[in-house]
Amino acid sequence: EGKIILDRRALDLKRFNLTIDNESIGKHDFMLLLSIVNLVSHELAHLLYNTVDNTDEQFRKENEIADKITNMYIKL
Repeated sequence: EGKIILDRRALDLKRFNLTIDNESIGKHDFMLLLSIVNLVSHELAHLLYNTVDNTDEQFRKENEIADKITNMYIKL
């Protein structure tokens, strides 16, 4: 139905000491992002581009999305 649901327990967010104020991004926020960027990119490729698992298109789109997410954070 066009939804991506990430199970917070499976992501184990408690292992990260995330910042609370919205004005700063700490090293733990980046650690969280790095730990899930592949999963998020994979699922976004399905949602945005309707890709099929284990195809060249899936891998290309997944890498493209991961690069965009990474570059977005680098520019902060």
